[in-house]
Amino acid sequence: MCVWSAYAGNRPAAPLLWDSLRRIEGIWAGFYTGLVTLADDGLHWEKCVGCTEVWQKQYRLDDFPGCAGLIHSRTASGGDANRAHPFVGADGVVALVSQGSTGIFKDNVEKFTACGNAMLARGRKCRSAVTEEATRSFILTDGTRASMSDIVANAVEEHYLEHGDPVAAMKTVCSALPEESATIFLFRDRPGFIGFVNVDQHVVCDFEEDGVWLSVTSLGVSGCAVEIPGNSVGFVTAAGEFRRERLTDDYPPIDTRIPEKALPAFRAAVRENPGLTLGRLCDIAVRPLFEHRSLEYRAVTAYRMLETLAAAGEIRFEPELVPGWNDVPGRIFKTYPTE
Repeated sequence: MCVWSAYAGNRPAAPLLWDSLRRIEGIWAGFYTGLVTLADDGLHWEKCVGCTEVWQKQYRLDDFPGCAGLIHSRTASGGDANRAHPFVGADGVVALVSQGSTGIFKDNVEKFTACGNAMLARGRKCRSAVTEEATRSFILTDGTRASMSDIVANAVEEHYLEHGDPVAAMKTVCSALPEESATIFLFRDRPGFIGFVNVDQHVVCDFEEDGVWLSVTSLGVSGCAVEIPGNSVGFVTAAGEFRRERLTDDYPPIDTRIPEKALPAFRAAVRENPGLTLGRLCDIAVRPLFEHRSLEYRAVTAYRMLETLAAAGEIRFEPELVPGWNDVPGRIFKTYPTE
């Protein structure tokens, strides 16, 4: 899993996004870091293996102008900086960050390979396409391996350049390449605009006086966050616009009910296993409550339980630097009861 936040407004985005990521990076990620902002001269992005401390030793926030941007932290998934988000299309028009997994759609991963190869045949190559082996990458006909999210970013960019409709581009591509994921987009010629696709993940929206926020958790925003439903595609803007429609009718039903036993189970897991990350707490307390094969709200439930206990002052986080990929430091948040 990963964590991300997005902002579009009337203030410089980079420092705001940096503060947000520092609050959430170790919750369910902490091993790769990437930032992209949108300014008048286009997209600006850099990413690295390692946590925010590693990124900040290589890059300066002052070099990322603009009042809209996306920021991302990833789990220790293997590979070099090509495995980090953001992913940017071949023409530098669309940028993407995402979190989630193929989930119940894991049997359809050949669709990503087919899409990558079709674009390659048309002369459109993914920026992450390298010869190095990495998890969740797809071998293309030229012998390179491309990341799943890079294929999506490139496909959305191709559709957008041809048709000019960002929602149609996101909807067409992400319904054809299904994932249980939450993905957000910047479009170079649409300042103040953040596109989103959410399938069975926790995505929240927060409109403030200075702009709009999206994040995978309310802990990443400063105001009152409202959850965006699953199976959604749409956008928010710095001017306060919100548009959401159904992504597709082809997915199984999404059961949005939170199991009744989730909160006491999560609370007990924290008390009985102090010092675990959210991912481990989800495995212990939440996963056993979901046994069906339709789209499941496991991650949503885990985040909601964490947010509930944090708001009640029942838990605290202790950040810890740990070895990551190739021993580059990662940063995790261990969860402890406050009692």
